[in-house]
Amino acid sequence: MLFVHETPKLHGRHEDVCDAHRRDRLIPAIGGDDDARVAWVLRMTFGTNRSYELTTLTAVRDGSAYERLCERFQTGDLRAWAADADRMRHEVAGRVLRAVPWSPLVTLDLGTVPVDGAEPDPVLFMEDTAWPYEAKLDEYLAAARDHYAPSLTHQTERSLLSMVAV
Repeated sequence: MLFVHETPKLHGRHEDVCDAHRRDRLIPAIGGDDDARVAWVLRMTFGTNRSYELTTLTAVRDGSAYERLCERFQTGDLRAWAADADRMRHEVAGRVLRAVPWSPLVTLDLGTVPVDGAEPDPVLFMEDTAWPYEAKLDEYLAAARDHYAPSLTHQTERSLLSMVAV
């Protein structure tokens, strides 16, 4: 399972239109393929550090499914969507992620992910990105597994965060 993480920097005046564009066109279109789903949409609250960002995480079954999804954006049915989206954003940064073996979520049952674009109840999220020192990735991941992750697994009624994926 791969996760495509994309963060566009939107033109502020187009934020709501871009959100509707994603909800009404992109999510149902990607959902037409059994091998990919827009799994999460993370919307930054205006006035926070990074306003006018709408991060999407698209779950893709494997490398072949990712290649097909890319082709749909380049030459297929999603090309017009991408052109319209480009008119509403300054840039977009993307990366392909894979869960570490100890992640609470390593794979996702794509059949359980809604494809109608309906808005779920809002939840608080924290997206934590870290850049380990050069050649220190294994040490960083071991420390995160042994020290940081356990702090999020002991949930109480007062807990604000739980770890979904790493």
